[in-house]
Amino acid sequence: MIVSLIFIFVSTFSRAQLVKIDSETGEHKYDEVVPADGLASAQILSRAKKWTDAYYPDTDSRLDSTTAVKRVCTYKYTWVMGSKSIPTTLIYDLDIKVKDNRYRYIYSNFRVGSNVMGEVQAISLAKYISRFPERYHMGIEEPVDTHITKSISSMDNFIKTEKMVIEDDNW
Repeated sequence: MIVSLIFIFVSTFSRAQLVKIDSETGEHKYDEVVPADGLASAQILSRAKKWTDAYYPDTDSRLDSTTAVKRVCTYKYTWVMGSKSIPTTLIYDLDIKVKDNRYRYIYSNFRVGSNVMGEVQAISLAKYISRFPERYHMGIEEPVDTHITKSISSMDNFIKTEKMVIEDDNW
């Protein structure tokens, strides 16, 4: 009895996903409202624009308004399947919406493919991952989660302090 409970516990957590999944759509999504005490919406918007321009200098698409910053971003990474390295290009949308004393970031519409002459040719990250055996899913998701988590941390720091932090993994 105890052995079977341990087996169920281990097998359940061994299949945990790193990349956040939207419970309504089933798609990958990072979405949070973050307090920015003492900052007016104009200050937050200005800092969000400066941060996105610095953190994502080669952004594929830019669309800003008086209350939001929107970008289509590209991230190239390699994951390993057995002994083979698989180069992958991740494309995703970043929206930063602002109000006094807070902002909301939304990383969504994750897809794998390429941007050809301004047009995205890709499939959803969920569909891409599902094409591979389950034992490789974490290897595909881990670099995505790490990249987005570092981006969120850098954005939060910049909006609150106006100091840029970009972690370098190549040390």
